[in-house]
Amino acid sequence: MEEPIKDSGGNGTPTPPNEPQEERKPKDLVLTITMHQESGQLTVQGPGNGKMFDEPMCFWMLKKAERFIEVMNQRAMQPKIIEPNPSMRQQMRGMFNKRGRG
Repeated sequence: MEEPIKDSGGNGTPTPPNEPQEERKPKDLVLTITMHQESGQLTVQGPGNGKMFDEPMCFWMLKKAERFIEVMNQRAMQPKIIEPNPSMRQQMRGMFNKRGRG
C-alpha cells in the first residue's frame, strides 16, 4: 500500500513521503566576481537560471559581503595588547592607599 503525499507545511508544495532529510537542505548560494588583471575584464557568476541573474539576491549578497569585509577589517585593526588583571596585592594597595585623595 502506498503512503499518501503529505503537505510540507502549507506552502503548497507536496513533500514525497520517503525522501531523506539531507536531500531537502537548501544549496549554498555563490556569487563570484573575477577581474582579469591583463585585460581588465570583469566576470560575474551568481545565482539565477543561467541566462539571467537573480538581481535582488546578487545585490543582497554583495551588500552582505561589503559589511562582512568592513567588520573583519575593524577587528583586524584592534590592538593586540591584552592588559593583565591587577593582582590581589595591587587591588588591596589601591583600596587602602590614601595618597592622591584630597
